[in-house]
Amino acid sequence: MRHLLAAITLAALAGSCLAHGELPTPTWCANGHPVPVSTFEFSGSWLREPEQCSVLPEQDADDSRECGQFDDDYGTTRHMASRTCQVHARSGPGDIGSVVFVVEQPASFLHDDHHALYNLSHGVKGTCVRCEARVIPAPPPR
Repeated sequence: MRHLLAAITLAALAGSCLAHGELPTPTWCANGHPVPVSTFEFSGSWLREPEQCSVLPEQDADDSRECGQFDDDYGTTRHMASRTCQVHARSGPGDIGSVVFVVEQPASFLHDDHHALYNLSHGVKGTCVRCEARVIPAPPPR
């Protein structure tokens, strides 16, 4: 049952992510299993504040990375979601420990024509998902 649930979760995440290019590769986490580790929700007014591109709440004030100043609203929001989720990344072999974001709302972000339809004022809500190593259960005691 647990393996069935994991397979369904991976299939659902992979379909959702691949439709919007959020997975780094089509086989992301094929040797592990995806685990939701955090959620995020940014209001439109928060995304519009220029200082939000410099430092996210989860980051150190010394982190001076900025959002792409020439990105459209969709690209800027993807960048913010990615940076937010990267605080949950861990090092590991292959995809193990890597993190992707899965946007759940708004519909304009998920639409095929998202570059034209999505606006920062729509905000964004989603989940950070980390690829965890598969745990091989110990054999039962004899």
